Amino acid sequence: MVPIRIQINDKQMLQSQKAADFILFTRIVKLIKNKMHLTEEGLLQIINLRASINLGLSNLKNSKFPNYKPVARPVNNTTKIPDPN
Repeated sequence: MVPIRIQINDKQMLQSQKAADFILFTRIVKLIKNKMHLTEEGLLQIINLRASINLGLSNLKNSKFPNYKPVARPVNNTTKIPDPN
């Protein structure tokens, strides 16, 4: 099995709400890595996290998981765009 590794370049950090989406995404990957997706509770945690990313869940997913509760999105208070040089 190939290990899952998520790396980003610290010099080019994500800006705006993309950073919040990435934080939630990494939490989902950690749950899957720890095999939490194999339990009902773990799967619900993943669905709740996914519901908070980008535009949320599609109508198809909503119909299969009607009791999901989106988690609070991390707030990115970046006001300054870093110098790309």
